[in-house]
Amino acid sequence: MLGSLLALMGCGENIEEYKDNTPPLKIQDYFNGNLKAWGLIKDFKGTVTRRFSVTMQGSWKKGIGSLKEHFIFDDGEEQERAWTFTPTGESTFTGTAHDVVGEAQGKQVGNTFRMNYVMRIPVSGKKYDITIDDYLYRLDEKRVLNISKLKKFGFTVGSLFIYFEKD
Repeated sequence: MLGSLLALMGCGENIEEYKDNTPPLKIQDYFNGNLKAWGLIKDFKGTVTRRFSVTMQGSWKKGIGSLKEHFIFDDGEEQERAWTFTPTGESTFTGTAHDVVGEAQGKQVGNTFRMNYVMRIPVSGKKYDITIDDYLYRLDEKRVLNISKLKKFGFTVGSLFIYFEKD
């Protein structure tokens, strides 16, 4: 599994290269019901700056997805986020949340879901618009790994790693 993880981390940015990978990641199935997740954020130097856990509840009605997230950070801060996912094609979606600027664009191929968006993130009393490039890789029936690049003005300012587990 470690070899597969390292291979995933080094892969290029073309989601189509994952079309034959299994098990398939269909967000309508995986993000439906109760999930837990754990993650960390690294700064541009690779230093871990925050750790967190997340509880999630996903549901889908008439093709529209709702994902409610409750974050607890290592410093005690708690955050809530509610995503709404709307299909725009057979394998494409838009996503919205209160702290997302405009709409996220997502596509699922094989065992992978890629989503690009701008998130408005508060830091020390100021708000910054950070471009996020999410790759979610389905590892098996219960687990998904999310690896994200965080950018500002085209420069990488950090990275995000989240490990999801379905109940």
